[in-house]
Amino acid sequence: MKFLRLARRFSQGLVLIFMLDTGGVVAGVANGPTHGLYGTPGLIDMPTSENAPDASVAFSLSGLNGQIRSTLTFQILPGLSGSFRYSTLYNEWTGDARQHWDRSFDLRYQVRPETRLMPAISLGVQDFIGTGVFSGEYVVGTKTMGPLKASVGLGWGRYGSHNGFKNPLSGVSSKFDTRPAREVGVGGEVEANGWFRGDAAVFGGLSWPVNDQLTAKLEYSSDAYTHETQTYGHVVKTPWNYGATYVAKSGTRSYGLYWLGGSKLAFSVSVIADPKKTSNGSGWDLAPLPVRRDLSRPLGLPPAQTDVRTLYKVLKADGFNPVGHEITGTTARLQIENLRYRSSSQAVGRAARIASRYFGDEITIFVIDLVEKNLPLTSVEISRESLVAYEFNLAPAKEFMDQVAFRDVKSLVSAPEEKSSFYWRIRPYFDYGLFDPDQPVRFEFGVALESEYVFSASSFVEFGIHKQVIGNLDSIERDSDSVLPHVRSDHKHYHKQGDPGLEYLTLNYLTKPHATGYVRLTGGYLEEMYAGVSAEYLWQPTNQNWGLGIELNKVRQRDFDMRFGLRPYDVFTGHVSAYYDFGGRFEGQLDIGQYLAGDKGVTLSVNRVTSNGWRFGAWATLTDVPFETFGEGSFDKGLRVDIPLDWILGKPSPLVMQTPIQIIGRDGGARLHVNHRLYPLIQHAQRVDMGREWARFWR
Repeated sequence: MKFLRLARRFSQGLVLIFMLDTGGVVAGVANGPTHGLYGTPGLIDMPTSENAPDASVAFSLSGLNGQIRSTLTFQILPGLSGSFRYSTLYNEWTGDARQHWDRSFDLRYQVRPETRLMPAISLGVQDFIGTGVFSGEYVVGTKTMGPLKASVGLGWGRYGSHNGFKNPLSGVSSKFDTRPAREVGVGGEVEANGWFRGDAAVFGGLSWPVNDQLTAKLEYSSDAYTHETQTYGHVVKTPWNYGATYVAKSGTRSYGLYWLGGSKLAFSVSVIADPKKTSNGSGWDLAPLPVRRDLSRPLGLPPAQTDVRTLYKVLKADGFNPVGHEITGTTARLQIENLRYRSSSQAVGRAARIASRYFGDEITIFVIDLVEKNLPLTSVEISRESLVAYEFNLAPAKEFMDQVAFRDVKSLVSAPEEKSSFYWRIRPYFDYGLFDPDQPVRFEFGVALESEYVFSASSFVEFGIHKQVIGNLDSIERDSDSVLPHVRSDHKHYHKQGDPGLEYLTLNYLTKPHATGYVRLTGGYLEEMYAGVSAEYLWQPTNQNWGLGIELNKVRQRDFDMRFGLRPYDVFTGHVSAYYDFGGRFEGQLDIGQYLAGDKGVTLSVNRVTSNGWRFGAWATLTDVPFETFGEGSFDKGLRVDIPLDWILGKPSPLVMQTPIQIIGRDGGARLHVNHRLYPLIQHAQRVDMGREWARFWR
C-alpha cells in the first residue's frame, strides 16, 4: 500500500522559480521569444505578437524606478496566453513613502500567425482584473525580416498615454472618445467598460540577434508613465528605450538590461519551462520485461504453468503491490496497486508484460485492475495477441488503445487480509503565504510526523503533527477586517499558537458500493482549523468523461493552539460537484453549495493538462457575499501549477509538486480541506486520463 498517498501530493508547494529552474535538470524554451519588463513576450516595455511554445510557463522578475514586477505567464493554447503579475510600487498611488502591492491579470490572443508576407497580429488586455495600475489594451503586429524582428502596435490606456491622438474607434461609437477613470486600489472586478477607450498611441520597435544568445532591442514607447511622473517625479526624457537580452544556452533563463526614457536603468530575469521538453530525454526508467512471444515448447515438455510466486516477486520488484489474482478459463485477472509510476498507462503496460511471462500458456486475455487503498478503480483488458502484435509496432498509440477494453470493476477478486498494519514517517515540510500587505512572501520550514494505522480493508486512522524550525508565518501582525465569520482570516493565530500542532487526526472509511460509485466517510480533526465529520459520494464510470459527486460536512472551528479544544463557531457546509474532462487539453470542475462562512455560491475550476502530467489551472468562486462585503479582491480566485517529479528527475516517481496560488485569502468562498477526496484519488485511472499518456504503455 502506498504510504499516506494524499492525492499524490509531494508537498504543499515550493518556491516557483526553484521548480522551473533546477540547475539544468529542466530543459526550457530555446530560441523562442524573450520576455520584457511586464513578464510577457515583448521588446522592453512594449509587447510584441510573438508566442511562447504551447503549454510553456515563465516566471519573470523585473525592476525599474519605483517598481518591482513579478509575473507568471502561461501559454494556455498555441495562440492564447495568460499572465498573473504581483508588483511592488514604491510611493506610487499613495503619494508618500509607503509601499503599495498590486495584483493584475493579462490576456493575449494571437489573431493570426505570421506568414511569408504578413505579420503575426495579436490583441491584448493588460491588468483587466486588478486595480488598474497597469491597465491598457493593444493591437500589435510582428514580422520577421531576415535576422530582424519588427513590431508596430496601437495602444490604449497606459499604451496610449504618450503622443496620444483621437481614438480610431470613435468612428464606430462616440463612447470610445473617453476612458472612464478606475478607482485605483479597489481590484478584483473585470472593468471591460473601459477597454479600448480614450486616446490611442503608436508604439513599435526592433530586435536583432547579435549571436545565438544575445539580442539587442530598440523600441519607441507609448507609455508616458503619467502617474509615476505626477506622484514621485519619475522622469521620461525620451520615448526611446534600448537594451539587450541574454539567453542562457539551456534556453531556461534570460537576463535583460535596459535604459528607459533616457534616464533610468531597468533589468529583468526570466525562467522558462516547456513541459513538452526535458533535459532527461526519454527518461531513465529501467527497461520493462519483454512480452513473452513464443509459446512453443520443446517436444515432450508440457505447456508453461502459472508461476504465482515468481509473478508476485517480479511485480514487487517493479514497484507494484500485488493485491490478488484469479484465473477463469483462458482469462487471468491481476489486481495491483501502483507504487512507483505517476502514469497509470505506464503501470498497466509494465504489469501486462510481466503477466505475459508468468501466467500459463493457456492464458490469452490479461485483465489488469488498478487498485487504490483497497478500492478497485479500473479494469483494463488486453489480449496476448495484441501485446505481441503492437510491442514493436510503430502504429499510433490510439490504434493500440482501440484494441484494449476499459471496464468498471466493483470488488477485489479476494477479500484482503483483515490484519492491522502501522506506518509512520518523519519528513521535512514547507509552507508558504503570499500577498500579505505587510510582507508579500512568508514561509515556514519544519518537521512533520505522519502516521497511518490500517485496521481493516476499508478503514484506517491517520494523524499528522508538525513543528516549525524556521520561518515567519508566525509573525503576522495585521488583524482581519472581515465582516464575515472569520473562517480563514484568523489563520495568523494558528501559526502563532499552534507550534507544535496537530494538523489532522481522522478516522477514514473508503468503500465502493457498486461498480461506478465510491464513498468516503471521514471524522475527527480534519485539518488545521476545523474538526467534524465529512461524507462524500462520487459517481464516475471509467469510460465516461464526466462524473457527479456530493459532499456534506458538519464542522466546528478548532482552538488556535491546534490541540484538541474547539471554538464556538460551527457550520454545515457541502457541495454538489460536476467533473468534466474535455479530453486532450482541458478538464473542468463545477461546485455548487454552501461555504465555511455560510455563504452560498459556485466555484468553477479549469485546468490545462499536458500529456506528461503538468497541470496549470485557475479557479474562481462567486457567492451571495457582495464584492464590497468580501473586501479586497472582491471574490475568491487563484491559480495552480502541478509539476510531476518524474519530469524533473527523469526517473519514475508518483509524486507531483502542487503549488496553489491563492490571489487573496479572505473568508468568502472558503472551503474545507479534507484528505482523500474521491475524484483526485481515482482520476488517474479513468480511461480519458490514461488516454493522454497511452504511449507510455510501452515504457
